[in-house]
Amino acid sequence: RGAGHAFAVREEACAPCHDEPLLDRARDQQRDLRARAVASWDRLVARGAVQGGAEEHASAMAIRARDPDLVRAALICRFVLADPGLAAHAPGLGEPLVSEAEALERSAPRGSGP
Repeated sequence: RGAGHAFAVREEACAPCHDEPLLDRARDQQRDLRARAVASWDRLVARGAVQGGAEEHASAMAIRARDPDLVRAALICRFVLADPGLAAHAPGLGEPLVSEAEALERSAPRGSGP
């Protein structure tokens, strides 16, 4: 149980503390955060700043960039993608993190890949 990051919480375990509208919002927010983090990671792949797919285990998501902004953007993406409960358990954290990753990725000069 839980071996190899296989641990998953059944939603009924959340019900005593979280009402259904809150869970619905968290699911929607999580989908949005994940989609944005995947898109950011994919853009970093295209720049050569990282390698590995966004759906892979974090250990296979290599950061090749030397530019500190691209490294930070990549680390944020890996963090968001590794935590499927981020929107529920840290509701104020995911949005600013993903927004920061997107801004860092945009502001880093072209050619600042690996």
